[in-house]
Amino acid sequence: MWRGSGKYAKLGKNTLGEKAYIKMLGPPQVANAAARPVAFPTQRSRNLLFILILEHGRAMSREKIFEQLWSNNTPAQPKRAFNSELWRLRKTLASAGLDGQKLVVSDAETVAFKTDLNVDIDLYLFDQAAAKAINGSDNAQTTTREIERLYQGELLAGIYDDWCLTFRETYRGYFLEAMENLLTAQINNRCWRDAIRIGRRIVKEDPLLEHVHREIMRSYAHLGERAAAIRQYEDLCARLDKELGVAPSSESAALRDAIISDEKPDFSQLKLRSKTLDELKTHISDISAALRDAENALERLSDSLSQTAE
Repeated sequence: MWRGSGKYAKLGKNTLGEKAYIKMLGPPQVANAAARPVAFPTQRSRNLLFILILEHGRAMSREKIFEQLWSNNTPAQPKRAFNSELWRLRKTLASAGLDGQKLVVSDAETVAFKTDLNVDIDLYLFDQAAAKAINGSDNAQTTTREIERLYQGELLAGIYDDWCLTFRETYRGYFLEAMENLLTAQINNRCWRDAIRIGRRIVKEDPLLEHVHREIMRSYAHLGERAAAIRQYEDLCARLDKELGVAPSSESAALRDAIISDEKPDFSQLKLRSKTLDELKTHISDISAALRDAENALERLSDSLSQTAE
């Protein structure tokens, strides 16, 4: 029986409620309503479940799923092999007290996962919490705790198949964007302790986000904890040197100097130096338009010079 890599965490009571539970953020786990781990007969039957869940209810072609499950070798009887894994998945869900036929629906061409009220999926709950953070949550503290509780590590940690890698990076980016929005909210509310905690969680996930290190330094400075702010700068120096072989930016160095000299940084202009995906798209679009205008101008100049030469 396939139980995944490593030991299951001790769930005790289901952490998401008295329901069956599918955990995909961090080491994957599937548990029944009594919080007992569910064993899959094969890795492919387990991966089939995760592949379908990642589509958020959208039907996938059998052909595409087959390519993902058997990327390195093709069985002698492909259709039979696929149907066997589908049968194993439904049977495993049934053993967890779920309706496998209702959750995993299929026809001759496609297969889809249709969730219901009897199962909690951390990925879907994370989607809801992250959307609140990105769109502006009324309660930043509650939303932050929910995101941190759900995001217990990279998506499907320990699985390195190609089909999950893009999703993994997408969810990591989603987590960072949500947390940076919450960091901004706490800074705007002058909740410096919360800002420090969130900032440190962000740099734990991505240690090279220099602008977040600066926000942590500023928050410490606002609390009068200069030594802690300087230690944060030193941590930034060490990380940048180890990973990239570079020193912090002049902006970070200037902030360090201001804190050492006990000058108050300009907190009224405090803005997180991150951009949402939409802002980046707009910025790229503006650059592209400017480049096209420059190309057109060069072409007109070239034509003019040619005519002059003639």
